[in-house]
Amino acid sequence: RCARRGAGPESARPCALVRARSQWSPFVIECPHAERCGGCALIGHSLEVQHALKRERVERALHRYAGLAHAELSELVAAEPSTRYRTRAKLVVSETGEIGLYERGTHSVVDIPQCQVLAPSLLAVSQALRELLAGTRPLPVSGIDLREVWDEQRARVLVTLIGPPRARAAIVLLAARAAQIPGVAG
Repeated sequence: RCARRGAGPESARPCALVRARSQWSPFVIECPHAERCGGCALIGHSLEVQHALKRERVERALHRYAGLAHAELSELVAAEPSTRYRTRAKLVVSETGEIGLYERGTHSVVDIPQCQVLAPSLLAVSQALRELLAGTRPLPVSGIDLREVWDEQRARVLVTLIGPPRARAAIVLLAARAAQIPGVAG
């Protein structure tokens, strides 16, 4: 059974070809945040359909430019594995400490502690940041940029805290505390 992304379970119906390019298929990647999170727009499609749609987007983008309209595209190279692969995330922080992405079509933050595409190192650091922010009010940050980097032995996470200039002193203090989180590149 399939459900349209963004619709409740009552929309589940046998999978059927709606149009050649918008076939709903069983969720390949099960994510508890998929209903609301705006981060993975194609998660309701099979990986095969996702790849075809992405290729089509690239072709359309290139066709807008005469010099690129006839460019030959290489075959798509899919992430392996298809979960836990994203090593960079620009996340939003709500006024109450949720860390995630905007809900589709809104500026409401969807907390994504179980995101299925974030690399384990980013998930661990984002969870530690949630805990760190739990006792902080008002929050000095409105966004967090996480980026996985590797040294000779292991993955570490660069953390960039984003907030208004007036909160600089509080952000500096928070950054010092964040630098103590295991896995954060200091």
